[in-house]
Amino acid sequence: MAEATVAAAMLTSNQFKLLYLISLYAVASNSTRQNERWIRHVPLLVLMFEGILCDAFDFDYAPASMRLSFKGKTLRRWINFSREGKAAIDDLWALRLINGLKLSSDDFQPITAYQVSIKGQLALRLLPRYFQDTVDTFIYPPSPQERRLMVVRYDGQNFILRSGGYSKLSSITESDDVSYVSSPFLPRCLRSRSGGFYKVQERSNADRARECAMGSTSITKKTSEAVTLGDVYALIGEWVPFGTNQIVALNERMGVLDRCQGGILTSCVDNNPTDTQFKVPVGQTSVRVLDYDFVRFTNFEAESHFPETQGIVQVENFGMHLNSDGSLIYGIKVEAIMDRLGDDVAIDHLSRLLVDVHQDSSMLVNDLLSRYQLSLLEMLYLGDSFQRNKYNCILSKKIYPKLPAQAYVNDPRIANELAQVLGDIQGSHDLTPDDVLVVGKAGCLFSGPNVFRYENVFTAYVGLVCRDIFIKNFFARTFVLDATLKEIRQLVHKVHREPATVLQVREKLSEVATGGSKKGNRFRALKWQETDAALWGGIRPEVELSFDDKHEFLLFVSLRYDGKRSPHVLEDDCYQKFLELFKRAEVILEDDASP
Repeated sequence: MAEATVAAAMLTSNQFKLLYLISLYAVASNSTRQNERWIRHVPLLVLMFEGILCDAFDFDYAPASMRLSFKGKTLRRWINFSREGKAAIDDLWALRLINGLKLSSDDFQPITAYQVSIKGQLALRLLPRYFQDTVDTFIYPPSPQERRLMVVRYDGQNFILRSGGYSKLSSITESDDVSYVSSPFLPRCLRSRSGGFYKVQERSNADRARECAMGSTSITKKTSEAVTLGDVYALIGEWVPFGTNQIVALNERMGVLDRCQGGILTSCVDNNPTDTQFKVPVGQTSVRVLDYDFVRFTNFEAESHFPETQGIVQVENFGMHLNSDGSLIYGIKVEAIMDRLGDDVAIDHLSRLLVDVHQDSSMLVNDLLSRYQLSLLEMLYLGDSFQRNKYNCILSKKIYPKLPAQAYVNDPRIANELAQVLGDIQGSHDLTPDDVLVVGKAGCLFSGPNVFRYENVFTAYVGLVCRDIFIKNFFARTFVLDATLKEIRQLVHKVHREPATVLQVREKLSEVATGGSKKGNRFRALKWQETDAALWGGIRPEVELSFDDKHEFLLFVSLRYDGKRSPHVLEDDCYQKFLELFKRAEVILEDDASP
């Protein structure tokens, strides 16, 4: 009891209320005759979000892409995720006030569940009555409904809270919108340096920066600020099966050799090309070609015209680089968000802007890809390629406050805020006395006056990490394929008793055969093609796919510096290899800076 009393004295009000919330659903059993009760991680996040909206928890939240399992399929969804709330759960776990259970879903996705430990139950005896009443206001239905705990259900699209005959739709899947103005941006190393190609500079919307000050936002909660950035640029990367033929077809479609290049692109198919009129839905994207190599890459800027919520003002322009090796990079310069100009950007606002770019870029790229490429993505992401995850690389010339690199990780407030755009923080490093690098699971932040001196390394690194993300999704899909094969085997054993099952077997075999063929094509496409060293500033990344002696898949990365090969294995901590590039930065990078 004394140990529990000491632990309770260390808890903040938010942690104490969170411990009480978990205890209502899951507590450790005092007897072997009773089953253990656990609450899963995602439903706990939903309940915590409802508490944030009711001012029961003083946590910030931001949209984050998460895997959600439903009926044997795991798909990604954007949900309002509280990094501070997740940190509070980890703190309770570290104090042994709650227990954690690791298990897997039927499609092999990891799941975590929690329960209040015996020590936590003793600590709850010291719970103030006010904390209990605060949690009860959102965990039980309003009167005159029966006083029963809310239960979280997921229908594949939305989360629903139910208690008896009362039900409520949670807004956790509705990402907040902000008004902003952005300009297209592409690093110099991605632009054409060869002669014979015309080169157009990106447009600038700096003169329109104050337009978004008159716009509104759907953020209803007041956010706290621990870090702000100045002069912010963002690169969002992903890997898509591409090749020389696809680049040539795309360049022809965009009319790069015509007098009037670009225009408004759409994936709509014209089934009656000889008719007079053609109607398409509102919300198209116009593109303007910047430069190109007819067989290797194309660079253009895109301006989206997707309809927005009334009152939201968004001037959304971003640059796009499509390479024949499969690398897709979207670049923006933040001119202003809400009533704050680009020299004072809040992380909470930036996280909403990046989500908007993630979603709109997926819609735009789907208009540019061929039907075969779209079918590959749809098969890989189980028909939900629009929600595919991408990687954030944020560049800023200023960061406030300017601290040593380790301070951005050791300070919980700063680390939780940076995690809104970078994911779980993995490390931070002082590259120079003025330049700092912070690396997370879903992105990296480089801040300092010399930000563009390393743009060659960043673009190469983004390409490698995007391959890593694609391969993880690739092998997650193989688990689903394996489960389907096991299901087919079970159906085959039933054929003699239930002859009608033979139709299901044939249908599933056809589905597996088609998917297996496409998976093989994607596997071969992952072989990194020859990349022009000049394009990457002297760096030539090469990738080799193989299996080790334990038949485990490995991705070998060779980074060539002026002909010298340095082999590495790309792992979750691949940013360490990234740091090795910086050690040779003075040799392989240019000294000039991008505007």
